[in-house]
Amino acid sequence: MISKEKESLILKKYIFGNSIKKIYKETGISDTAIKRVLLENNIIIRKPVADLNINSNAFSELNEQASYWLGMIATDGSVSRRRKIQNKYYESYSIELGLEYSDLEHIEKFKEFLKSNKKIYYSTKFKPIKANGTTTMAKLIIYNKKLTEDCIGYGITPRKTYTLEIKNDYLLNSKDFWRGVIDGDGSIWFDKNPKGNRKICPRIELASASYSFILQFKKYCEIKINKLNNKITKNARSNNWKYKISGSKCIELIKILYQNSVVYLKRKKTLSENIMSGEYLSNDRKQK
Repeated sequence: MISKEKESLILKKYIFGNSIKKIYKETGISDTAIKRVLLENNIIIRKPVADLNINSNAFSELNEQASYWLGMIATDGSVSRRRKIQNKYYESYSIELGLEYSDLEHIEKFKEFLKSNKKIYYSTKFKPIKANGTTTMAKLIIYNKKLTEDCIGYGITPRKTYTLEIKNDYLLNSKDFWRGVIDGDGSIWFDKNPKGNRKICPRIELASASYSFILQFKKYCEIKINKLNNKITKNARSNNWKYKISGSKCIELIKILYQNSVVYLKRKKTLSENIMSGEYLSNDRKQK
């Protein structure tokens, strides 16, 4: 319980322009408690200050870099036009990209692309698939209305998990966009040939809870690769839709997506090069 004296101090400091973070540092009162005091006294919480040191037009012109990072945001990122505090919503335009700590270098590349000096955040996420497993996530959160609205205009909308559908023809036909998508939510691996012999078979797969998005990827692949008759399937356990390509067709798609590319997730690029060169015949691993 916060005393009347401390409550008055919080209100005075905030009204005079101090941020919640600064008040916390000066008083030791948690940010949650500070927000509660503000809301109980009908003080509108200021939205985060837009990041000024940034290229707000990074997604205005669709080139290799912009298309690739839009693919990453479409899969491993998110966009938002508001945020919820104490059951109340406030206008707040932001984009976020989060990857496992092992891919920190990739988050730094995204930060460089945006010309941002924003701090990268770290958090621990529980992974129920592995017993008692946890992983550290690296996140970059950017508050910028122009970047957010550009993403939304391309079809990368808030709460997109089940509704993701790209609305831009350039992106739908861009190998750079789909490479970003595969680097985000795709898998590349090789295993034994389905016929049961010892021949190793490379595979590439995209999974998504949005059927419309998987269908868009399927159409792109069918345009680029002749006589491709693969079907979309549904994983009964995860409820995700999946589209998988194997063998020579897989190698063909990997060449389209990764050959001579400038921006990519390093570990998937390395595996792709192994597949294109035939080195995968003496290896056995999968990259997600």
